[in-house]
Amino acid sequence: MRLRIKDGQYPAFTSLCIAAALLLFVTGCSTSQWPSFSLFDNSESSRGSGSSFAGGNDSNAIGSGVSSGAQWLTSLEEAREISKATGKPILAEFTGSDWCSYCIKLHDEVFAQPEFERWAAEKYVLLQLDYPQRTSQPQELKDQNDSLKRQYNISSFPTVLLLDVEGSVIGRAGYVSGGPSAWIAEVESTTR
Repeated sequence: MRLRIKDGQYPAFTSLCIAAALLLFVTGCSTSQWPSFSLFDNSESSRGSGSSFAGGNDSNAIGSGVSSGAQWLTSLEEAREISKATGKPILAEFTGSDWCSYCIKLHDEVFAQPEFERWAAEKYVLLQLDYPQRTSQPQELKDQNDSLKRQYNISSFPTVLLLDVEGSVIGRAGYVSGGPSAWIAEVESTTR
């Protein structure tokens, strides 16, 4: 079936496209979230530290738009402060939240699941280091994330590092199929 635009219909079509783009801009909905119609995820105004997954202050998520109740920070400094205060190691996720298919799968299949959220809340300070291609970030956040990518020699996404209070790597993981139980078992087996 072909879509044919007749004379006089083009302005209406253009207006519709502009309205849709404006709606997406205002709500912060990325194209990866369209199927779920989960508006307000990844909103630029809610990005920052002290946040849930994907860096926002609201319940943000990547992938299918399923919100994650796990509290993800975006500031290494804040994660270190909490790690020192609680004695919990840092679980640092290096992700491409708006383009990396396995990052999105890891979030949807593991990080957005209650089993992971309970496990992580007991054991880790969560830090998301995002390298999006379509979502803008503050320059300070980009600089921090690029520096950490170099420091830890990250060459693929997703990469999850478990860091002790001093920032030394005590474990490493990536995407593991099988949901939260399989992923948690993998992470626990790689922790030295």
